[in-house]
Amino acid sequence: MIHKTKKSHGTPPSSCIYCGTTGKLTRDHVPPRNLFPAPRPSDLITVPACVRCNKSFELDDEYFRIAVVVPADPERDPIAAGLWAETVVRGTLNRSPALKSTIIRSLTRLDMTTPAGIYLGTTPTVRLDRKRLDRIARRIVTALHWHHYGHVPHPEVEFTVTMGPDPKRPGVAERVAMDLLGGRPWAIVGGGAFRYAHGRVPENPDWGAWLLAFHSTVFCLVVLSKGEQWSQEP
Repeated sequence: MIHKTKKSHGTPPSSCIYCGTTGKLTRDHVPPRNLFPAPRPSDLITVPACVRCNKSFELDDEYFRIAVVVPADPERDPIAAGLWAETVVRGTLNRSPALKSTIIRSLTRLDMTTPAGIYLGTTPTVRLDRKRLDRIARRIVTALHWHHYGHVPHPEVEFTVTMGPDPKRPGVAERVAMDLLGGRPWAIVGGGAFRYAHGRVPENPDWGAWLLAFHSTVFCLVVLSKGEQWSQEP
């Protein structure tokens, strides 16, 4: 099932949703607009953010884009593959020798297996800093929560982020996502370059789960809870 994104409601955008600062605000794109090729789609989601918070995400946004587009198959996802070849390789990495060096040092090969444990060989991959990726996933979910419900999650709410697909544990995160969000409608942004589904715990509306899908390559399952009630493991 698919539904269109809706406009934010609730508290007027008079303060930054990330830090609460009032005054001059910018519009933060969620997810980062660098995940979409130019010209940018007209249905991108924005939320109010102060200049300091907005700019604090810039380097991690570039890093997150690499995580999303580096595994793209040119035949299955030519848009993501094009972003990698044209925007990342010929743009971002040329402008940032330090980031290029970081990516080169992170290149490795990973064993591939089927869900039944059959060895399929190795595939090239990049070891990425999960703390940086998780920060962007948390920021996206915080913003989407505000976009849909008019407020951000309570500061005590814990975010547990699982990224996939995981070649070491094929299918595990997908099964967890289906268990938590099976049947929930997808919201579609940018013609499908970004999709998300979400659900809340009736007894505590700040708790729930969000499934974020980027192009045809990467997804994030973000569970909002407190304490040990939820677990990243199936």
